[in-house]
Parts: sequence; structure tokens; C-alpha cells
Amino acid sequence: MKKLAVVAAVIASVLSLDVCAGNTYVGAGLGYQSMWANSIKFTGWRPGIFIGYGGRMDDDSDDYYLALEFASTWVSEIKNDYVNRDQSVRMAPNLSLSLLPGVVMAPYTMLYGRFGLGEAKRSVENDWLRFFSAGVGVEYDLTPCWAMRAEADY
Repeated sequence: MKKLAVVAAVIASVLSLDVCAGNTYVGAGLGYQSMWANSIKFTGWRPGIFIGYGGRMDDDSDDYYLALEFASTWVSEIKNDYVNRDQSVRMAPNLSLSLLPGVVMAPYTMLYGRFGLGEAKRSVENDWLRFFSAGVGVEYDLTPCWAMRAEADY
């Protein structure tokens, strides 16, 4: 069994748009993943979708935000520099459930963190691995119901 040394991912959104309906929101994202174990390296684009429920926590100043989000990503473009394809570290699909606490920094800009649990399917071995993810991101409101965000996850 391989040791997974580092899983670095920009999973949920390099350029991600989400639309809100009350406190529920849905969106699509495009991420770039880089992961390696020993001398095996795998990189690829990860498109995905997400749905969440969240809102501002402080009625007086609306400075704090909290959301719960389910996300699913898959691999589209693949580059694997390991020659033995029977031992690939490719993970697809990837399902996660995350808590997103945030702080409003400006009227249309929010800084948030991501703390989540998930599962990813290892393609060659055909088994599911559980993981913990943590990240940080920034969200900018384009309109009252459209936002764009950039995020980096580990």
C-alpha cells in the first residue's frame, strides 16, 4: 500500500460561481490537483459541483458567516509521470462534506476557512479512502445572488 505524503488541491474553486436561493446555494468549480506518494506524481484538472446551506451569524453587524457544504469533483485532464500504471495514485471521484466559517472583510468580500471530511476512490485498486481537508478561501459577491470565490485546500 502506498503512503500518501501530501494531497494538495485547489478543489472547490479556482474560478467558482455559486447562486443562492435563500440560505441554500449551488455552484460549479474548477480546481487543479497535485498529489504524490514517494516518486509517483499525479496532476490534473478537477471540475466539480457543490451545494450548501449557510448564512450570516451576527444579526447586529453581519460580520460572521457559517455554512455546511457538500461537494463532488472528478478528474478530467490527467498527467501521471509514473510509468507503472498499475500503481497510479489517481483519485476519482471525490466526495466531501465541509464546514465553512467566514468573516466579512468588506461589504462584498468574505474570507473563509474549510474543514471537511470526505472519500475518494482510488481508480486502480478500486477502493475508497477517507480524508480530512482544510483550506482557506476568499469570496467576492458579484450580485446579491452571484458570487465568485478562489480557494486553496490541503
